[in-house]
Amino acid sequence: MNNVSRRYFLKTMATGLTAITAGYLLSNNKVHAQSSTTQPNGNSILIVYYSLPETNSTLAEHRENSTVTVNNQILGNTQYMAMVIQEALKNVDLFRIETIVPYDTTDHAKLIAQAKNELNSNYRPALKHTLNNLDQYNTILFGYPIWWADLPTPVYSFMSQHDFAGKKLIPFGTHGGSGFANTRSTIAKLQPNADFRAQDGLTIYRDRIENAKNDIVDWVNKLSLV
Repeated sequence: MNNVSRRYFLKTMATGLTAITAGYLLSNNKVHAQSSTTQPNGNSILIVYYSLPETNSTLAEHRENSTVTVNNQILGNTQYMAMVIQEALKNVDLFRIETIVPYDTTDHAKLIAQAKNELNSNYRPALKHTLNNLDQYNTILFGYPIWWADLPTPVYSFMSQHDFAGKKLIPFGTHGGSGFANTRSTIAKLQPNADFRAQDGLTIYRDRIENAKNDIVDWVNKLSLV
């Protein structure tokens, strides 16, 4: 992990996604482009995640970006976590939640305010993709950052469009000090018919993400999914 350096996003809303490409696959410290839509490989496990890194280079030491850099690729903390999980599970399917209208990741103050306003107004942004092959999966690992001690609004949109009834649902994500906050109870309400394994979830503090690969892999192994 010597070639991994972190950048931090919001002190109140942790983690992120790259704003440049549709997604990444991490293998042996190499990053490759990957489509936002899944390419079914016969595996019954799916990783779904949302994250949003800032691209504002003027932040002091990038300490609020919640990003990591792998081989000169800027990755969101939650995105990086999702890729480590995918690698540990032998490259199971990966799906990235994306909004049709992108967020302005160059203005720190504007992004913070927008996130708060969206949550306060129960705004649900339109998403680029829908999971049309959800039936083929029986286990969903669901990752997200914490926005103002809540789920990101794109995650609310995704939850409202997909039914995980009968599926094993396990949360993971990154945070700036709040842990999962109340998001697990929120997910339980949004997906009442899922086999929600809230107690099996893993969330990692943003200051630890660059050195957390072994912790993530150990967690995956303890889940005994494969």
